[in-house]
Order: sequence, then C-alpha cells, then structure tokens
Amino acid sequence: MKKRQMNSLAASLCAYLCSRNNDIAGYWGIGKLCEVARRERKRKFSFKFRPSELIQIYGYEITNSRLITDKLAKFDLDSIEGRLSFLRMDATRTERRNIRAASLLPSLRIGAQV
Repeated sequence: MKKRQMNSLAASLCAYLCSRNNDIAGYWGIGKLCEVARRERKRKFSFKFRPSELIQIYGYEITNSRLITDKLAKFDLDSIEGRLSFLRMDATRTERRNIRAASLLPSLRIGAQV
C-alpha cells in the first residue's frame, strides 16, 4: 500500500470515529468514550480493526461499523491498530476553559498491518 493511500485511509477512519455518524448504544461514540475516560480516569484507549468485524473500543461496540471495516479488505489489510487519547484529567480551571474554547476532539493515531 502506498503512503498516500495509507494516509487517506487513516484520515477517513479518524473522520469516521470523530463524526456524529457513529454511535455506541445510541450515544455519540466519542462522547461515550470521553465519559468512560473521565469516570475511570483512563486517558488512552487502544483498538484493533479487522475486516468484516464490528469496531470495539474498550468493550464498547460502534454501531454499523462493519460498513467501515469491510473496506479494509479492499486495501488488502489484515488489521489496523490505533490509539485514542483524551486530554489530561487533572487540568486546572483555566486550562479546562482553554481546552473547551479550543477543540474537544480527541487525538487519534492509526497504523496498519499488511
């Protein structure tokens, strides 16, 4: 797979995970994971996507995600691994205000295995 294709696939997956078109049990997927991160004080979630399997992150299944993972076979990939990271939980009041004013989207890192 060419680097350009890999970057395109990674960008598409990040956009899908951050969009409001994915959900976990009827709630926005990222919002649900953010709630779990705050409650359990867990800042990072690792995941692995495989072709034709539902996406699960920290035991939470993303609804209709098989439509996304079916596309992995098109690229001849066995799996894609990634990590979803949230901002610090111990930020000061001023830092939290600045974080809310900036962006609420999490950081995503994705890599593929051929």
